[in-house]
Amino acid sequence: MNSPILSRRSAAVAARFGAKADVYEAHAGLQAGVAARLAKHLPDFDAPKVLELGCGTGLLSRHLVARYPEGEFHLTDAAPEMIRACRNNLDGAHANVSFEVLDAAALSPTTIST
Repeated sequence: MNSPILSRRSAAVAARFGAKADVYEAHAGLQAGVAARLAKHLPDFDAPKVLELGCGTGLLSRHLVARYPEGEFHLTDAAPEMIRACRNNLDGAHANVSFEVLDAAALSPTTIST
């Protein structure tokens, strides 16, 4: 999957989130709670292939890799700093994880394959 070029708007959003990557989780209590509750309601799969758009610092990603130990994960975010934070927060927790800086707004259904 090649990274689409960020639109001006997407680049601005990515820059704002990226600038706060180091402190994001300290201010994301609501998001952390939502991620935890969402993960509890996910169906059982043996070895899912997961594409996470906007992984941020990995609040949901950590739950996904724990819930699906045999899964394959492609975690994306438009902000390189968020990708770095997510990678650091997962810290080798799962072998089948890849990361990509990606503007999800530029995706179309034809660019995603299973």
